[in-house]
Amino acid sequence: MEAVSCRLLPAYNHVMNVHGNPFSSKYIRPGANEYLFEESESIQEALARFERLDRRAQIIGPHGTGKSTLLCKILNHFEVANANILSVKLNSSKTRLSFSIRDLLRMQQETTIIIDGFEQLPAWKRFAIRKIASARRLGLLITTHEDQGMATLVSTASSPQMLRAIIRRLDRDQRLGPIDEISERELCQLLDSCHGNVREVLFRLYDRVQAMDALPMVAE
Repeated sequence: MEAVSCRLLPAYNHVMNVHGNPFSSKYIRPGANEYLFEESESIQEALARFERLDRRAQIIGPHGTGKSTLLCKILNHFEVANANILSVKLNSSKTRLSFSIRDLLRMQQETTIIIDGFEQLPAWKRFAIRKIASARRLGLLITTHEDQGMATLVSTASSPQMLRAIIRRLDRDQRLGPIDEISERELCQLLDSCHGNVREVLFRLYDRVQAMDALPMVAE
């Protein structure tokens, strides 16, 4: 892979490590940060739209563009409202639900099923869940990389502006230098090198900060 040349990794002049590596997993995991909406959007608008869509919708977008982060934010609002929620997180190593298809037939209408990683389920099970949720008027909110034939609540995507805002929020001690000095082109290079996956960019920035910490201190 072609190296990305930019000023994000200075060769000297360390910044004092106050908060540790700002790109550690504890700071970038889903739920640790706010989802960055477009200017005209907000969590309140997303929740209102979910209701208008009869509480059945998908959050769709490529890897590492904030789907799980947004879902965590919505889930927090549901929990505060004491909503009847059944939440499941799936991935390549966890592809089984904590409930059966038959269980859906016994759920009350006010129940909302939340499935992060819906495409991990086999096609027949995805079809059954959608159909039963619709027939029994259950709430269903999923994240997916591909269209699952449901109304779209939010379509997520990465951008240089998003990446700049995330770095600004995480890198409080400016370990990478002033964020405003990083050009749009440099941010585009970072995103392109990770195929638009913001999470992968942050993993790389973690490695860069670790490499900076390993360098000897240089007096000014």
